[in-house]
Amino acid sequence: MKLEFDDHKHSIYILQSLNAQRQKKECCDVVINVGSHSFSAHQNILTAVSPYVKDLIHSCNIQPSDELSVTIDIDYMSPVSVEQLLEYFYTGKIIIADKNVEDLLKGAKYFMIKRLKSHCVEYLELVLDKQNYMYTLMLADTYDLPDLAATVYSYLKDQFFLLSETKEFVDCPYHVLLKLVKDEDLHSANEDQVLQTILRWTNHNLEDRKSYFPKLFSYIYLNGIADEVLSEISSTEPLIKNNTTCVCAIVDVLSHRKQENLTSLAYFQRKGALLDVVLVLGGQSSDGTFRNSIYAYVMDENKWIKVTHMPYRAAALGGVCTRKYLYVTGGTNEQNASLKAAWRYDLDKNTWSKLPDLPLGLVFHSMIACNGIVYTVGGSVAPRKYISTIYRYDEKKEKWTSVGRMSVPMDCAEVVTKGDRYIYVATGRCMINDRISRVGVVDCFDTITGEVKQSLTFPIEFKHRPVVSFQGDTILSVQSHKHTIEVGLLNFKANKTAKRVPLLPNATKLEVCHAMCLIRDMVFVCGGTSATDDGNVKEYSVNKNAYLLETKAGIWNEVAKPSEALESSACCRSKLQCKFIQKPEKSISKPKPEH
Repeated sequence: MKLEFDDHKHSIYILQSLNAQRQKKECCDVVINVGSHSFSAHQNILTAVSPYVKDLIHSCNIQPSDELSVTIDIDYMSPVSVEQLLEYFYTGKIIIADKNVEDLLKGAKYFMIKRLKSHCVEYLELVLDKQNYMYTLMLADTYDLPDLAATVYSYLKDQFFLLSETKEFVDCPYHVLLKLVKDEDLHSANEDQVLQTILRWTNHNLEDRKSYFPKLFSYIYLNGIADEVLSEISSTEPLIKNNTTCVCAIVDVLSHRKQENLTSLAYFQRKGALLDVVLVLGGQSSDGTFRNSIYAYVMDENKWIKVTHMPYRAAALGGVCTRKYLYVTGGTNEQNASLKAAWRYDLDKNTWSKLPDLPLGLVFHSMIACNGIVYTVGGSVAPRKYISTIYRYDEKKEKWTSVGRMSVPMDCAEVVTKGDRYIYVATGRCMINDRISRVGVVDCFDTITGEVKQSLTFPIEFKHRPVVSFQGDTILSVQSHKHTIEVGLLNFKANKTAKRVPLLPNATKLEVCHAMCLIRDMVFVCGGTSATDDGNVKEYSVNKNAYLLETKAGIWNEVAKPSEALESSACCRSKLQCKFIQKPEKSISKPKPEH
């Protein structure tokens, strides 16, 4: 009789034993010296994980009985990092953090370990943000990490409208800046910003960089810059006024404009330049038809454009934008009273992706993004049946996860974020004494702990929709047509004030059927229903207009009419690329670069 036994953990035990020998300096034949510190190891382990050590042994003709000695400059790697490397060689485990990632990259480069390099790149891509982007770019260049460099470039391109204003941006390498200004898909606020960026970058180190300026300038879309800006910089900025080529290019643009009737600079921006817009999603028309259109109201142009169609028709749905994506969830239509559908639209690529369904069909739920992560807050799952659940979409696991609960089950809650951690939920609809009423409540939800950190209830005299915003860092304002509740964030107490939101121009109150969002310290409203009362019967009609409230002045201004009159649409602010409004025949060709 024969029996074969296979101990699956045998290799693990062997490595654990060898690592224990290393730590006790037993049976070792390699010494690694770092300053006054020395570390012992085994040639067979090091040659198995490091091509550098394997080549070193062969090239030096080291015999099995010989002891190998490796010396690492302490200015290149610290003893702590060498110990972490050896631990990784023996266990395959490593903890990467901000404080050791560069040393580990040095070790990966020195010992030629591709897997460790990949781990470091994965970590750096995961933590990439506006505080460390330039440092990460430096690491990519220093340690020959092309994939990381490509990731940082994409981040720079997509976030240029923010990052170009940071103090770190002046350290951008010339080859990266040149690639950015040559990119027609660069996400700038406008071409003025691109011009000011290359001026600031050049002047930061004028002596060394002034020779680069003419080539950088040659890629500026001068047709996208206002007359007054061009006139000013050509007469006041030495880098431009002392360069005949630059001045002639500006004069040429200004002279052509005198002969043309320029209507908008937006048509002459880069395709990737970003416009502040309000997106209006889905809704229901006056004949009861559910819609799937997505329209954008372009703030600076006072015009509407059709962006795309949703994959499904719905009203009372949820929608929110991160920088790159629009998320659409739930709602109701003629086929389903509460939908579980969830979709994501790529604003850059103009493509839809199906996401996993919501755990429950949701109607009149709220959506918000906090620190780039998408949440749904409350909602209705059936008529007069409300939930308090807060769901988060997990990108890695590709699933919706319940992460907490509001203090009160309700729908139509107003939600705002503070920083990258807290979501404030203010008022909402729920059942009180068998009637649908708006309840006075403010919850502070902590996205890290998953708990309602603070909760406050207070009496309110309104049933309609309030405008919720922060007034400075210490006041949360809940404004209605009746009165305003100011919640002090330090003591979490509510005070009633006489401030109020004026009625809409058609004397209508804000209701849940209106599409509403805050943008640029203003309140945007469109659609919804308005009532006319002849003394006997109230008649309701779908509002065909859109308005902006100047919050400081307390004045509503009517803006361009929406393409359709809809109620119960979702609404969110976003940034949309200029290519959505640029017509091919009006696209301006780029200036020819200097050679």
